[in-house]
Amino acid sequence: MPSLALDSTVPARAALIARALLLVPAALALACSGGGEETTNDFTAGSTDSGTSSVTTVGSMSGPVQTSAASQGSESAGTETTAGATEVEMTEGTGNTSVGPSTGEPTTGAPTSTSDPTTGDPSTTGEPTGGVAPTVIETAPADGLSGIDYSAPIVVTFSEAMKASSLTTNTDDDSCSGSVQVSADGFTTCMQMTDPPVGSPDLTEWTLVPALLLASTASYQIRVTTDARSGDDVALAEEYTSAGFTVRYYHPIQIDGVNDFTADETFTSSTGGFTGYVAWDKAFLYLGYAGADLQDGMADQNLKWVLTYLGGANGGASGVTYNTQQPALPFAARWHVRHRLDEGLTGALEWSGNAWVDAWAIGQADVAQSSGFVELRVPLTELGDPETVELHLTMINEKGLAEWTWGAVPSGSLVDNYDPDYGGYFEFELQGSTVPADHVELP
Repeated sequence: MPSLALDSTVPARAALIARALLLVPAALALACSGGGEETTNDFTAGSTDSGTSSVTTVGSMSGPVQTSAASQGSESAGTETTAGATEVEMTEGTGNTSVGPSTGEPTTGAPTSTSDPTTGDPSTTGEPTGGVAPTVIETAPADGLSGIDYSAPIVVTFSEAMKASSLTTNTDDDSCSGSVQVSADGFTTCMQMTDPPVGSPDLTEWTLVPALLLASTASYQIRVTTDARSGDDVALAEEYTSAGFTVRYYHPIQIDGVNDFTADETFTSSTGGFTGYVAWDKAFLYLGYAGADLQDGMADQNLKWVLTYLGGANGGASGVTYNTQQPALPFAARWHVRHRLDEGLTGALEWSGNAWVDAWAIGQADVAQSSGFVELRVPLTELGDPETVELHLTMINEKGLAEWTWGAVPSGSLVDNYDPDYGGYFEFELQGSTVPADHVELP
């Protein structure tokens, strides 16, 4: 311990020591009031701001105690000890050091680092809080669904609120660009969208609207790349690709006498050289028929008919009588659509419960015939907008002594003959993804 020189500084230093000693009783009283649990703290000297001396006591006390007193001065370091219980140390320091409440170790009060929640940049307050990597939790239309409407929007739902500027898509062409993509060919090409994705109020659900109708029976996948970022500017955990959904079948046919039915809409009949056609969209059921008897100038066209029976609730089991022919039907038919080959009559009948009566009118815009081919359309609203419809097609000649039925669709429904009953039919799923020709003949 350095000795105290007898010089002019002795009175000042003695006064400082005396002032420090006055604090000891107060510290002891505070320690004694701490309770029954004994905790031994060995207090060590600390320092305060520059030019400030601190006083620390060393000894055994009950309870966590931290005491300090400061006085202004510019003294150099020195220590005096009294009666083995109190040690006074005067230091000159530049930091801000105190004694830990349970260990007696000094703590510096250094600030911890974190991220600024508004910018994502590091700051010097609080603990660090990293953002959560977002994931795709749902897409719509959902994976595995079929019969999806061709005008359906695309919706992607994320686990976190997303940054709008990071959700982009192709709005110019068929390229696979942007962080959200929709493709029917494995992302060789992608659907063009009308606008960038639009977010929900909480920014977790984002909607895209295709610029064109989704293709009939096509299966589409949705891909979200890691360019998509959360509102905290954290990238998508990993690239997401959906399993895919399938669009409903549809094919609008222009009624102009030109055969634009496809192979998927073509049906062989019970007679070689005669072919039936069926297609539909959300508004119409389209029917077509081709064969030699429809050629211009063929005999007895005023007595020959293309006949269609359509199923429906409360239908009849027997068909319409043509001269002396009346077939038994393989399903309960509610409607009967007929076209005479001389183009003198096209119309629809409905089973009333005990008779076939006139139904809706088929106008000029709804039917067209060219040499060897006829096509017409039936508004689905007239059929009650069904999800499925049963159907049978055939041709009939009602000329006396030449009556005949032939060209049946399905082809296995009958053997060409006079007045045969119908044994088979198709039931088409009008809202599904199965093309017409892939439906099987029933029963």
